[in-house]
Amino acid sequence: MTSINVRELCEGPELDFPEWIGNGVLPKGQVLLLGGETKIGKTWIGFEIADALGVGVGRNLFGDPRFPIKEKARVLLVDAELGLYGAAKRFRMRWTHNDLKPPPQFWCAPRGTYSPLRVNLTGWKDLAKMIAETKTQVVILDPAFYFISDGKNESVRDFYENLSRIQQEIDPDISFVVVHHFNKPPRGREADGSDPLDPYRFSGAANWINDPSAVMTGNKEDTTDIGIRWYIRARMKLRHGPE
Repeated sequence: MTSINVRELCEGPELDFPEWIGNGVLPKGQVLLLGGETKIGKTWIGFEIADALGVGVGRNLFGDPRFPIKEKARVLLVDAELGLYGAAKRFRMRWTHNDLKPPPQFWCAPRGTYSPLRVNLTGWKDLAKMIAETKTQVVILDPAFYFISDGKNESVRDFYENLSRIQQEIDPDISFVVVHHFNKPPRGREADGSDPLDPYRFSGAANWINDPSAVMTGNKEDTTDIGIRWYIRARMKLRHGPE
């Protein structure tokens, strides 16, 4: 262990904050939790993150200058829901159908193309091997439920600790985007006027939101009255930046 003199830190030069996406959205070696109810478009947000990181410096996440891409990164999506056909269909909807090309540094492991794994005391090594083979620096796990031991919220602490083991094994700068389907609010809270972007209104969410450096919650908003089918209203709580 190396100790650092606090006076030297205070009087020395300003330190650059190591991050893939600026303003604390995705620091290097940290976790971004992307949560909300099912079928609101969280996977599409993951695609946007991969696309922006694949382009690199000069691109802003969601086109918002508050969230600049600080460094280009190779991205791996480990999809536990969609098989090869379903994944290809979504990728074409996101890029090909819009006359766009996906970033060359975006890799995907659809369900069925790898042995089922849990990020537990032994299973994290399977994921680490996959990361090492693709040399990716940002890993999207979608959805997290499939990667937890026994699928129980009580195993979340172990899940995060095993992500840290992967960083220790391969590269401390590897970051994770964890996509999580929050359980519906307890009965009576769906229509009680509570903040739909407050993660604490969802059952079991308290187990998930304390470890990540950034938590993004989303809610599907109906906009048929203005000619758009729907959009995602989102909020980001950042440990190293403003909300």
